[in-house]
Amino acid sequence: MLCSLILKINDLVVEPFIRKMKEQICTLLPENNGGLLLDLCSSSGEQSNIAFCQGYKVIGLDLNYYSLRYARKKYPQINFICADASKIPFKEGTFSYIVITNGIHDKHELLRNSIIEQAYMMLKQNGYLAITDLEKPWNKRSFIQNIFTSIIEIFSGHCKNGFSFLKLGGVTIFIKKINVEIVKTKRYSNRNIISLICQKI
Repeated sequence: MLCSLILKINDLVVEPFIRKMKEQICTLLPENNGGLLLDLCSSSGEQSNIAFCQGYKVIGLDLNYYSLRYARKKYPQINFICADASKIPFKEGTFSYIVITNGIHDKHELLRNSIIEQAYMMLKQNGYLAITDLEKPWNKRSFIQNIFTSIIEIFSGHCKNGFSFLKLGGVTIFIKKINVEIVKTKRYSNRNIISLICQKI
């Protein structure tokens, strides 16, 4: 009950501010080739639904049962599965696309590493990973936004992991843990967040 209430509040208060960003993420991907798209750490399913509406064959994956129950009720047309993102229950090379939206920085370092390694394994050769997450501030506006992000991280209860993620260099440094080529970078001028479109090589 409490979790559902939090998710509903998130939809009303947070999602309107980040929806446009989420809509842009899939448009940054190369042309849809009809392959499967995995929305990793899918939470309430907003990113999954946006990708579905843009024509992708989508599977959402999250470990939080209550988030998945909420997502399944809201978006019954999408297949959501309850599973650990560090132990993805599919064969290697299943997905043409994997999307991770703000799903890395809040995890502890060992879990973050396991998730990105699993994502890499699940991608087809030459498949694409779209990862969007925190980045070290690169200008005045992103520096100001970083202050607000820090406050949100403190209230969300996982500030230690988020601060650690930024201290280690943010998403641009993090993605170097796997063998991918960054083919597109999208910086959001009013946020300390960037999207990276990476191809498995």
